[in-house]
Amino acid sequence: MNPTLMKHLSTATRHLINVSLVSLTMTYSAFASHSVNAETQDQQRLNNEITRLSDQLADQQKQSEAINSEVTRLEKRVGEIDKKQNATENQLEASVKKLADAKKQRDDLEQELAKQRSALAQQLQAMYTAGEQSHLRLLLKQDNPADLSRTLHYFEHLNKYRSEKIQDVDKTLLKLTRLTESIEQDQLEFRSLQTALEQQKKELQQNLQAREVALNSMNRDIKTRQTQLDKLRREEAALDTTVDTLATNSLATTNETPSVTDVPTSTEEVPSADDPLVVARNQRSIARGRYLQPSETPTGRFANLRGKLSAPVKGRVLYNYGARRNEKQVWRGLVIAAPGGSKVQAVAAGKVLYAGWMDGYGQLIIIEHDSNHMSLYGYNRAVYKRVGDYVKANEVIASVGNSSGQSQDALYFEIRYKKATQNPARWLR
Repeated sequence: MNPTLMKHLSTATRHLINVSLVSLTMTYSAFASHSVNAETQDQQRLNNEITRLSDQLADQQKQSEAINSEVTRLEKRVGEIDKKQNATENQLEASVKKLADAKKQRDDLEQELAKQRSALAQQLQAMYTAGEQSHLRLLLKQDNPADLSRTLHYFEHLNKYRSEKIQDVDKTLLKLTRLTESIEQDQLEFRSLQTALEQQKKELQQNLQAREVALNSMNRDIKTRQTQLDKLRREEAALDTTVDTLATNSLATTNETPSVTDVPTSTEEVPSADDPLVVARNQRSIARGRYLQPSETPTGRFANLRGKLSAPVKGRVLYNYGARRNEKQVWRGLVIAAPGGSKVQAVAAGKVLYAGWMDGYGQLIIIEHDSNHMSLYGYNRAVYKRVGDYVKANEVIASVGNSSGQSQDALYFEIRYKKATQNPARWLR
């Protein structure tokens, strides 16, 4: 303000102006303070909401992980029960064969016993016809003591032979009767065990289905496509690592160097989601929905069996090799739909390199064939072989399932050459 003007103002006026300025300053300060407090409260409420949602999400994730672990545990338990059931079925089959063999032996001995009894009856009838004193008259007719002695010895030997033969047959028949009773009892016990196993498996599958429904519900809430994609990529990488390790260890153990005749005549292209030509070519190689029927795989080196392998299971193709799995991935094998519990067969002879659980593939079995080839069988309910077992072509190695959280019963089937995936459709007949 102008100093000259201030001199002409009264003291009261100057005081009023100063009071007004102070009041205005205080009002502005209060307004500013109120605005800051309001922003702080809003920020606090936002932070609290973020914290609440984060805690809720963390709880849901923990629940989902717990349910996922429970599903995995139940799937493994189902596999154990299926293996026991398969062993029980084999015992029942052996028991039935043993029972049939015993019955045949018993029938043979009964026929032999009937012949012996018939012969004995004929002798008794002859004796009766000749009269009760036939032996006595025969003995009295013997004038020579030597002839008499021989006749007595003959009668004694004949009767003893008949008696021993009948006793032997009766003893054997008694043994077979007891054996048959024992086998029938074992068969009843096996059937009882099989019934119990089927009931347990049914209960486990019901619980598994209920938990899968809950898990799918939670997954829709907390998992994004990217999360699922990352999970699939981790599972594929884990499988590749396992196959690489198995192949490396196998080569180090056998020191096998493939000959020129072992190498396929053409190099199989690894499928890529970004290569539509590869995808189209692979999809043309086998029609989706095609029904596969197991047959007999001929003998010979694996490299020479292209187009001759039997299908690993009876079922319909759900997904082809090279078909799009999601926006970033394609299928690296065949997915074949089949009823749960269907028997999975080895497509060719080989040695089991891996048998057990693997995330994303469930109960998995990997078989090494000659010429640096492998076949992989996943999603199984149970595997029946152990690491190191040698299997024949068309031998049962597992049963179809939906392990590792699959939505339906199916078999995942791969063929690899030097660790790289091959198109299975080009190998199957």
